[in-house]
This record gives sequence, C-alpha cells and structure tokens, in this order.
Amino acid sequence: MNYEMTKEQIGTRFRMNSEFLYAVAPNRDLLEKSRSRRALLIRENMNTLGRNGFLDLILEGDPMTWCIAGEDLAGMCPATFLAAAVSAAGFGTLLQRFGTASQKNERLPGLRRGEFLGTVACGGSMAVSGIGGSVPRAERKKNGWVLGGTDPFVIGAPAADAFLVLAESGPENNATFFILNRRTKGLRIGKPVELLGLRGLPAAGIEMRSCFAPPEAVLGKEGSGREQIEAVTESLLLAASVLSLGVGTSCLELTREYAKRKTAFGKPLGLLEDVGARLATMFTMIDIGRLLVLRAAWAAASGDPECGILAACARLFTGESVEKIADLGMQVHTAGGDVGNEGIERCFRDARMAGAVFGSSGALRSRIAGASLDRQGKP
Repeated sequence: MNYEMTKEQIGTRFRMNSEFLYAVAPNRDLLEKSRSRRALLIRENMNTLGRNGFLDLILEGDPMTWCIAGEDLAGMCPATFLAAAVSAAGFGTLLQRFGTASQKNERLPGLRRGEFLGTVACGGSMAVSGIGGSVPRAERKKNGWVLGGTDPFVIGAPAADAFLVLAESGPENNATFFILNRRTKGLRIGKPVELLGLRGLPAAGIEMRSCFAPPEAVLGKEGSGREQIEAVTESLLLAASVLSLGVGTSCLELTREYAKRKTAFGKPLGLLEDVGARLATMFTMIDIGRLLVLRAAWAAASGDPECGILAACARLFTGESVEKIADLGMQVHTAGGDVGNEGIERCFRDARMAGAVFGSSGALRSRIAGASLDRQGKP
C-alpha cells in the first residue's frame, strides 16, 4: 500500500489546481452572495471542470487521483465540489453502471464535458442528515408509470438538467430509479433553499404531481433502486470525506497564516503555547483524515471488498473532525481579537454542513459496527 503520489498524479493535481485557482475560485464569493445567479454560476464552474477533465476523472479515473485533486477544489469552492460530486459520482455513476446504452449516450457525454448537470433525489438519503423526506410513490399504468410525492432537499436541483428519482414501486419496500428530465410534465422545482454553510450550493425541494414516466425512464431493473444506491455509496462517502478534508485544510491555512501574522506579547500568536497546541491538533486531524481517505481510495482502485467500510470510516472521522478543526480555528482568531474575519466565519459555517452531508455519524457508526461484527473471526 503506497500513498506516495505518482508523477502522473502530481501532474494532474498541478494542472487542475491551476485551473481551479483561476476559473473556479473567483466565483466562490459570487455564488454565496448572488442568489439569482447561483445556478448559472454553478453551471459555469461545471463547464470548467468538464474542460479540465475532473468530471471524467470521477467517472473513469483512479479514485486516488480524483480524491487528491478534489481536496484542492473542495478547499477553494466546496459548493462547486459537492455539486460536481452529486452530478458525476451520484447521477453519472448510477447511469454508467445501470443505464441502457440509449440512456448513457443521451446524457453521459454532456455530463463529462460539464454541459449537462444531473442530480439524485432519494428522499433524504443523499441530502444533509436531518433533512429527509418520504420516498415518492410510483404507480404502474398501461403505458408507463405515474409518480407522486415530494423530496424537500435535492442538491443541485435549481441547476439540474435531469433527476434520478427513487420511488416506491411495489410491495415489500421495493423502489425503482426513474430518470426525469427537468421539463417533465408534473415535475416542479421549489424555491432555492438557503443554507447555513455551503451557501453557494444550489439546492431545492422537488414535487411530482401525476408525473408521467415512460418505461424507458426506468434505470436498470425494476425494484432494484435501493441496491443501486448502495452500489455507489462508497463513491459518495469518499466525495463527502474529500469535502470535509478540503474545508478543514482551508480552515487550517487561514488560521496558520493569521497566527503567523498576528502578534501578542511581542511575538507571533502561533508561538503561544495554547495557540500552538490548537494548530498542532488541527494539523494532526487533517493528516489522519487524509490517510483514511487515501486508504479508502486505494482500496476502491484495487478492488478491495472492504473499500465500502473503509470509506465509511474515512467519512465518519473527517465529518466529525472538520467541525472540531473549525472550532479550534475560530478560537485562535478570537484569541487574537479578530472576531469578524469573513474567511474563518465561512469555514466555520461550511464545516457544519460538510460534516452532515450524505448521512449522520450515527448511521455511519451503525454501518461500521455491522461490518465489524460480520468480519469477527475472519483473517
């Protein structure tokens, strides 16, 4: 197991980092402050990610490479990273694994180029913990299906071209994914949701009223929706881990520069014992989180059957540690008398949201505990 970056990974990271810095990062403030242009700005950033190959990297590339490059993007603009992860690792991977040739040919080329944006509506399964909803219902008709119900929180909904909607479609809790284009009759997208953190992220609820879906809108086998979402869970957990890692790294960089620049008692703030201890804890948490993410990514790349549980471990640690990192960063800024720093305030808010994306810590602990019990006695 070698976590050292290859020359190819270093080159990819450098190339993408340069484009992120000059084409994506400048839109961050605009995304947060311009509600009316948020969907348009996200689409502009998706075009940039498509041009530099980041979206294709998520769909086809080495998980370690996109996790390494994704950390930089998540630190510069976490809203853009999360929108890209849902579109590529969520919508795109589901379509690539289970879609028909026609479904793939219609949507995947545009998604790779960043010209097509997809999202997934799973009744809260891919939302922020605590923001959930019941799964919509699909009734079979003679010539297709009729969907009804709501999902109160769908990441990327205001900007999406198509939705993968999970709906109950039969007895015994069977569920099926349906591909609905944005202009499908009966599909209504609600007002954008304003979030505590990740304020540049376009999100909204959706409502389906007698929404008709033809047979060709079904993704894969009827009734296999829950198995399908489980099949891409490792990619989503990796993406959420990278999001937390990027936000935490950004918080550390801001705090470190502040501690070097600010003076107290005639010396840099960072040389004070209490401040230095906080910086050391922040650095240690980020480094451990990065190792967990790379281990899970390595397992995914090598086909290790335990990659899913390793991704859950990485997600649990990074999701909880990013909040602690943000707390420590805020304490350092407060100790220096800087209580109105926009950068650290944004990191503090973003950390709260990043730590809650794609499931709660309780659900992750249950998942990890179940896997631990299953492997008891195994070599």
